[in-house]
Amino acid sequence: MGLDMQAVYAKPREAGTPDSEFKGFHNWRKHSVFNDWMGNRFGKDHTEEDYAYRFTIGLSDLDILEKDIVAGKLPYELDPTADFASDDREFIQKARAFLSQGYEVRYWSNW
Repeated sequence: MGLDMQAVYAKPREAGTPDSEFKGFHNWRKHSVFNDWMGNRFGKDHTEEDYAYRFTIGLSDLDILEKDIVAGKLPYELDPTADFASDDREFIQKARAFLSQGYEVRYWSNW
């Protein structure tokens, strides 16, 4: 068990597109700093029992995330053994590519 996180994409559809139509393109494991950033960005608080998020990501979200990474607003030092900053930059690059092709991008996490 632990925190599992995934970025997924699909062609935009009507509300209620089944999760099964989304394909994964980026995964994280136990990157609580990123998950907390996403929760704060979308105004959702969490408890350890309720750490599951489902958010639709847009270009403005990616721009803000990138600025916050550069400004040092994500406390990566909480886990110095992982290179989360470069992994998060890779996610931003991939997500922008999918958005530019007209895909919908979502972030999912579960505990």
